[in-house]
Order: sequence, then C-alpha cells, then structure tokens
Amino acid sequence: MMIRSAFAAALLAGGLYSVFPASAARLDEAGARHQITALLGMPFATNLVGASNATRFAWVEKRNGVRNILAADAIGTPKALTHFTQDDGTNLWGVALSPNGKTLAYVEGGDPEFPDASPPNPNLSETGTRQSVNVVLESGKQMRMGEGWNPTFSPDGATLAFSHKGSLFLAPVGKVAKEVMSVPGSLTSMQWAPDGSALVFTLDRGSHTLIGLWHVKTATMTFLAPALGQDSLPTFSPDGRSVAFVREHRPLTDKKTEKGSFWSLHVYDLASNTDHVVWTPPAGTGARFSVPEGSGLLWSDNAHLLFPWEGSGWMRVCAVAASGTGIPSCLTPDKAEVSSYRLSQSLNQKAV
Repeated sequence: MMIRSAFAAALLAGGLYSVFPASAARLDEAGARHQITALLGMPFATNLVGASNATRFAWVEKRNGVRNILAADAIGTPKALTHFTQDDGTNLWGVALSPNGKTLAYVEGGDPEFPDASPPNPNLSETGTRQSVNVVLESGKQMRMGEGWNPTFSPDGATLAFSHKGSLFLAPVGKVAKEVMSVPGSLTSMQWAPDGSALVFTLDRGSHTLIGLWHVKTATMTFLAPALGQDSLPTFSPDGRSVAFVREHRPLTDKKTEKGSFWSLHVYDLASNTDHVVWTPPAGTGARFSVPEGSGLLWSDNAHLLFPWEGSGWMRVCAVAASGTGIPSCLTPDKAEVSSYRLSQSLNQKAV
C-alpha cells in the first residue's frame, strides 16, 4: 500500500513537472521575443561627422527600425533634422556638414557599399527607388539636390558637389544641381582645394584608377600623372599647391608578394605639372596597401603626410616629410590596430 501510494505520488509529481515547465517555457519564449524586440529597437548611431569650423556634430540614428539624422552642438540636446516615421529599409548615409555646421547634406536611398549600382528596393515598390542627395538648410527647409552620392561642401560652404557614376554635379546650396562634367568611370574621393577653385577626385575605371582635377572657373579637367596602376586617396596640401596620392600596382597572381613592393606615396606639384615619389615601403610585411574604412592620407601644416601602414603587421598611422626626404616615423604604438584617425583643427593640424 505504501509502495502504491508512493508510486501515485511520483506520478503526480511527474505530471506537475511535465505541465509547469511547459508553461514556464512559453512564458520564457514570450519574454525572450519581447527582449529581442526591445533590443532591436534600441537606438543605434552611425555616420558621425563634425563641422570643420564649428563645434557641431551630426549622425544617423536608427530607432525601432526608423532612420533619422540628428545634430547637436558640443553642449546641448540633440535635435532631429529629418522626420521619417516608417521602417521602410531606406538607408540614410553620406552625411556631411558645411564648415560652419549650419547646413546638412546626406544621401537618401541606395547602398553605400555599391553607390553607383541600382538602388535596393527593400519594399518591392512598383515604381522603384532612387538614391538622392538632399540638404537641410539652416531654416530647417529640406530639398533634393539631385541623384547621386558623396556630397562635399566647398570651403566657404556656399557650393555643394556630388557625383553620380562618372558625372560631377555642382550647385549653390539650396539649388538644384547641374551636371558640369561626365567621363567614363566612377568618381570617388572628392576633395575641394582650400580656396575652392578646384576639385580633386579619384576616377575608377575598373582595371585602373586615375586622379582627376576639375577647375571650377574654366570648367576643364586634367589628369595628374596618369598611369595604369591604382591611384587613390588624393588630398590637397594646406596651401593648395600640391596634391598627394597613393599609387598601387597589383601583382600578378603568380607573383610572390613577400618579394616586392606594390605601392608608393606621391606628391604632384600643380605649378610645374610634375610628381615625385615621396616614399616606397620595403618588400615584405606592409608591401601591400591597406587603409581603414573612411580614412586616408592627411597633410599636416608642418609639411608631413600621414598615412596608414602595416609594416609591423599592425595597422599604424605613420608620418613622412612630403618633400621625400627622410624616413617615416610611426605615431601610434605597435601591437595595436588603428581603425580611424583625424587631424586636429584646433592645433594647427599638428596633432592626430
């Protein structure tokens, strides 16, 4: 009898055990779904930029799937500059602030990884999608400048340049842009001359890339030391008289990369139309060029070029005299990876 009672109690306990854990599992599953939804809805910031002549910042915030652009001064509450309300998968990127921080430009739609490809259509819209450069004026008014990407303000903030495939567009801020140039290829890495008289850019033609210079007043273009390699990352000197860039030569598939050097730093003098090699890395580690996303060459006020180099096996920021004399010195410690870097504007571009 005692055995029978004990067996019945065991069955009852087993039955209770088989019921309550299932309920608990369902509750845990619902709680997990709620937690995942809450986690996915948390705000996430990307595309942080700052104005060059003002303490103002802007960034893209994704909250509950909805993307908007916010801005704030160094001290103050962030303010929404766009007011999208739908989680429609439309990307906001390419954020740029005018030098005084009062005007914002950004790209709506498209894919920053493939900016000149057909824009994604996340909602399967029958009318398709577009990739447009938009601006938010100081008054808060928003307008579409045109189709393209890579918005870049002139040094005085009055003119906006952007590209679409091989076309260059220019316009006074707040006006519809006009195409001023069109060439085969894709324009990238645009930068204004310090006086706003010209734009330097990379022209990607697949098998090779070139450095181009667009003269605003004469509406003419010239190539800087054209070759059949991969030229990239053009940057003006602070006085606007020279342009530095990286030149790469991709080795053949059967070439042993440890026995060669496949990139070099160049400076092109705009007055004499000549270029010189600043520095070529030795063969071995660091002989192939690599750069952190969003970074590039920087030209300091003390006539030095800052560049990324993996000579020790770690990504470091190094500096070398733009004249081509001397050897590079690395500014960041070894055994640590640099993911981004900028020059300080408040210290005469002598701190990174």
